[in-house]
Amino acid sequence: MFLSLKNIKNKIADYLLRHLSSPDASTVKLSDTQQEIADRFGVTRPSLARAFAEMEQEGIISIDRKTITINRLQQLRQIAK
Repeated sequence: MFLSLKNIKNKIADYLLRHLSSPDASTVKLSDTQQEIADRFGVTRPSLARAFAEMEQEGIISIDRKTITINRLQQLRQIAK
């Protein structure tokens, strides 16, 4: 299922939703580096970084080093579909 997702944003959204500690949580502490995540997704690290930056500019997430805060959970779930 994961590999069949259409684009990088879909993969990021799915990844973040899977790594939430609980359904009510709004932060994800990344244990993987961007390179490890990019390798898992089958994309380049710059492409992954660009997609994260776009999602941050759209206000869906906020990034502070290895901590990602989900600002718009419903929108993130929509992207993951």
